[in-house]
Amino acid sequence: MHILDKIISNRDNDKVLAYLNLSPEEIAAREIFFAAGREAGSPFDEGSITFLFDDRYGGTLPENTKYTLSYHHMFINPDNGQIFAFQWGRFTFIARAMFDEEDDPDGEIRAYGLDGEVDFSPLGDNWTWIHGYKHDLMQAYELSSRQ
Repeated sequence: MHILDKIISNRDNDKVLAYLNLSPEEIAAREIFFAAGREAGSPFDEGSITFLFDDRYGGTLPENTKYTLSYHHMFINPDNGQIFAFQWGRFTFIARAMFDEEDDPDGEIRAYGLDGEVDFSPLGDNWTWIHGYKHDLMQAYELSSRQ
């Protein structure tokens, strides 16, 4: 099964696709820009290069997890199609998370950074702003592998 088909068939992605305004129908019809691995990201978007390829973020993750859909840069588990992290704006990076009770954001996820204040609450309470909690993309990848 092609990764695009896995993305739209994975129900865990429904809120993410809606939040990013990505139509499952357009994805299924291959009507959006798609790039994978080293072709993902954009040299005109320094945040995407940092997010996908810098070792402080996703640089150590496998190449087959790095994608661009439309103009959204993201990490997707190639086995199950789950989107486990994405870039918002220039330098706001969001990842799936598993929280301890003391760290749980209670369903309100707001990022304050170069992209201003952004509310990610519509995604549900299992997401975090990478800079907001002690969390990294490898943990998000490992979490997506358990799904």
